[in-house]
Amino acid sequence: MKPISITEYIFDKIVFFHNADTRQNIFDYNNLHNIGNKGLVKHHHNYVNFKDMDGGGNIYEIKLDNGSTYEFYIDEIIPDTNNLRRICFMSNSFSYDCLCVLFGSKKSGDSLMRIESVISSNECVKCTDKTNNLKIKHADVLIQILLKILKTNSKFSHIKKLELSDTSKKSCYNIGIELIYLRTITKGIPYYAKFGFRPNKEIDYDVFKHNKNNFKLNKTISNDDLLKIIIRNKLDKNTFNTYEKYIKTYILNNKNINPVLFFTEIIDIIDISIGKKEIGKRINNIFIGNKIIKNKNDMIGICDFLNSICKDVYLYLDYKDYTNRIWTMNI
Repeated sequence: MKPISITEYIFDKIVFFHNADTRQNIFDYNNLHNIGNKGLVKHHHNYVNFKDMDGGGNIYEIKLDNGSTYEFYIDEIIPDTNNLRRICFMSNSFSYDCLCVLFGSKKSGDSLMRIESVISSNECVKCTDKTNNLKIKHADVLIQILLKILKTNSKFSHIKKLELSDTSKKSCYNIGIELIYLRTITKGIPYYAKFGFRPNKEIDYDVFKHNKNNFKLNKTISNDDLLKIIIRNKLDKNTFNTYEKYIKTYILNNKNINPVLFFTEIIDIIDISIGKKEIGKRINNIFIGNKIIKNKNDMIGICDFLNSICKDVYLYLDYKDYTNRIWTMNI
C-alpha cells in the first residue's frame, strides 16, 4: 500500500471526464460524505472463472453460461479520516476506472454501498479465450462480478443495499447516449433495472411501472411525426448528411415506424462499427443491408443522430421521465 491524494488520484485515472463540472462534483461528494483527501491504495490482480462459484483468496468463480475465464484489476482506496472505503475495478493498463464503489467498513455500521461509476470497455474485463472478447458486455460482467462478490465474500457481509445514480450512457465515438431513454425504448426498462435495481422514490417507481406497461403496447411513430422531431433538432451538417445518406429513405418509405426496430437497427450499425458485435451474426440491416460503415465521419453522424432524437421520441411515445436518477437494490 502507498499513501496518495485521493482527488489527485481520481482525476488522474478518470481520463474520459477532464472538465470542471465533474471535478466539482467529486469535491462536493467527498465533502458531503466527510471523505478526507489522504488515503492508501493497494492493487489486486484477480482471476475470475465464470463456471462454478467458489470464493477463496483472490480467486472468484462465477457461474455464467459461457464458462470462460476473465482477468480484472482492482484498486482499493482507503480514506484515513473515517470508516469509508472506495474500491475501483481498473482498466488493464491502470489508466482509468471501470467501476468504482464507496462503502463503509463493518465497524461503521453503514450497510449501504454506492456505485459511483461504470464504464464499458474491453480493457476492463479481459477474457482468456480471445474469441469471446467480442461477445461479452464488459459493464454487465463487472456488475455481475460485484454482485456475486457481495453475496459470497465475508468482507462485505454487512452490505445490505446497493445505490447508484443512473447516468449510464452508450459510448459512441465520444458521444454519450443516455441509456435510460434508449434502453427504455428498445427494452422497456433502463439499463440497471435488468440487474434488479429499482427507483429509490415511490413517484419514480410509478414511472418505472408506467414505462414497462407502455412498452407492452407496441406503439409506433408516424414518419411525419418522426421527420418533425428530426427537423426540430436542427442536426449539424455532418449529422444531417449522414441521416440523408443512410436513414431518410427508410423513414419516407414507411408510414408507421416501429421504434424498437428503428433504434435497435441503428444500435446494430454502431456496435459492428466499434467492434462490439460480430459481423458474421448480423442479418440485413434495414438501413444499410449487409454493408459496414467504415467512414469515421459517417459513424459520428450516426451516433449524433441517435443521440439527438432519442429523448424526443421517448417522450412522444408517452414514456415518463424520472424525477430522480437514484436507484437501489437489496443484496
